[in-house]
Amino acid sequence: MYFQRALVVSASVAGPSYRAAFFATLNSWSAAGILVLQLCATSSLLSYLGMYTALQLTPVISLIGAVAVTLWPSPAMVAAFEVMRKLIGYAVNRPAREVLFTVVSRDEKYRAKLVIDTVVQRLGDAVAAAAFQVLGECNRLHLWRRAPAKPSGNNSFPCWHSPTSPGASCCDWHFE
Repeated sequence: MYFQRALVVSASVAGPSYRAAFFATLNSWSAAGILVLQLCATSSLLSYLGMYTALQLTPVISLIGAVAVTLWPSPAMVAAFEVMRKLIGYAVNRPAREVLFTVVSRDEKYRAKLVIDTVVQRLGDAVAAAAFQVLGECNRLHLWRRAPAKPSGNNSFPCWHSPTSPGASCCDWHFE
């Protein structure tokens, strides 16, 4: 998602200083919102949602945001998704993960956190970067082929990553 976000913003916001200002503004708004939520609502949200739901919010928000940014790529969509993802991640998900470690010993806690932070998260980032690179290379080599037009198909989904016309639909593309 980080690479997709960067592509959308770099295509819409001219110049590296303006892009840096865009992301700095997002981080400022996110930090302010996280502070307010952590001070006023985190404990209530965790009690209301329960651990199971609280731990699932970040992946669900990330999936919805990735689909939304793919279908409607704009800096506004990136901003909305990023702020929401950070708010939920730092005000609900991270405290919920910390609660999970209250029932284990200090030694087990730090060993588990080390594995989660270094292996799981970094491996996930590396796999995502590799997948993004492969998909970008497929797009660059024009391995996407336009399928024949459907007589009555409703192709309402924009396909911003397609190599041809802007009216193309993601439903019309096949990988070879």
